[in-house]
Amino acid sequence: MDVCVMWCVFFTLLLTGNYEFEINWVVILCLYALVPIFVVWKNGDRHEITNNVLNVLMVVAVLPMINHLWHVAKNTEPWFIWSLVVLTNIVALIPPYADSDRLAKRYAIRALLCASVVLALIIRLEMHR
Repeated sequence: MDVCVMWCVFFTLLLTGNYEFEINWVVILCLYALVPIFVVWKNGDRHEITNNVLNVLMVVAVLPMINHLWHVAKNTEPWFIWSLVVLTNIVALIPPYADSDRLAKRYAIRALLCASVVLALIIRLEMHR
């Protein structure tokens, strides 16, 4: 579900031309970190370690946006899209709990927490206009 929403948002932004993407040092660091994570995951039976490291990496990747939303005076993020992301993350919690999949639970909880923090900051900015 997460991936489907991500692709829908990506293609919507691409088709409308309403996007701005800045590659900063955090994005570059995260991209470089993916290579050794992939190698360890592919060459060994360390799925739990790579899943945990990937979750940490995804939290690090969202920190610049959280920092930005904390310090700006005007909202720069679409609240509707982030509301959809939070909603899909809530729905994405169902299969891991139904299947007792520990790694998927961690992934889904991390995604929900990150998206919820972003949405909370967006709401804070909208309320203080």
